[in-house]
Parts: sequence; structure tokens; C-alpha cells
Amino acid sequence: MANIDKFTITSPPNTLFQGISTDYQNNLTYVEYLLGIVKKINEIVEQTNNNTQFIENYDGRINALEAEMILIRQEIADFEEQVDENFENLETELTNTINAKLAEIRDELIGLIAVYRAESKAYTDSQIAIVEEEINNILIGQITLRDPTTGLVSPLQTVIDNLYDTTREQALTASEYDALELTATAYDAYDLTAFNYDYYGKTILTA
Repeated sequence: MANIDKFTITSPPNTLFQGISTDYQNNLTYVEYLLGIVKKINEIVEQTNNNTQFIENYDGRINALEAEMILIRQEIADFEEQVDENFENLETELTNTINAKLAEIRDELIGLIAVYRAESKAYTDSQIAIVEEEINNILIGQITLRDPTTGLVSPLQTVIDNLYDTTREQALTASEYDALELTATAYDAYDLTAFNYDYYGKTILTA
């Protein structure tokens, strides 16, 4: 809106709308009265021009604010898009990290299982070897036991013999048999079985 031009006037000696003096020399002429009106109009024109300038400047500021709002909205939209993109990247990165960690844990577990399996197999093989050795010893008669009569670990046959001897309280020793001085004929006359001789030889032969 264009500014309004003022009227070019020469200010009257008296201001407009002052009280009328009783001195005719102080009273306004028609020309002076008209000049006072023109002066007031110029004041109105100046204020109107100021208002117009303010409005135009205000409109400019509004346009600037609207432009800034548009820029802010665009920045917010760009920020939201960046946040969404960063979130997707973070989600992808987190997923990859979790998958990599799970793969690492799986590999560690597979390694531990392999180690434990190898240790278990080695232990089982050692025990099987011990059992096989015991079986082979049984097959060839090399069985050892702790002899309850002596407290020593001895071959099975020796342990059986010692246990058997503990029940032969009436058996003859070689010296005792020699002391009988029996002939073969005399011995045959007793008609002893091997079991009776081993268990009851002393009782029968010395009766």
C-alpha cells in the first residue's frame, strides 16, 4: 500500500481548536482555520503512513515466520525420516550382533561338546581296556584276589587252596603221614577216597 503524500502548507501562527480570544487580533481568519485543518489532515496522513508501514513490515514478518515454519516442518520431517532410518539401521545392527553372538556361543558349545565327548570316549576306552584285560586274565587263569587267610593279593587258585585248607582240620601233614610208617598194602586196606584222606586222614589213619 503506497504512502499518502502530505499537503504542503505554512503553519498558521495559532494552533487549531484553541479557545477563541476576545481580542480580535488573536482570532483565526478563515485561511488560518483552513490551514489548521490541513495540518491536522497531515498528522492523520503521517499516522496512516506509519500504520501502513507497520502493516507492511508485519506482513513481511508473518511471511518470514511462515517460511521459517515451513523450514521447521521440513527439518522435523527430515529428522523423523533420519530417526526411522537410524532405528532400522540400529535394529539391523542389533540383529546382526545377536546372531553373531549366538553363532559364537553355538561354536563354543560345539567345541565343548567335542572336548567332553573326546574325554568321555577316552575314559570309556580306558575302562573297556581294563575290563578286556580282566576278561583276558580270566580266560588264561590269571585272576588275582585278596586272600582272606593271608591278607595278600594272590592268584585265584592260591586263594581257593588256602580257603580249602582252613577246613581241613583233620588232614595229615607230610611229616605226620611219614611218622605212621604205613606200607602201601596197609594204606590200601583203609580204602580211603581222596576226599576222606584230605579231610579225615588224621582221624582215620591214627585211630
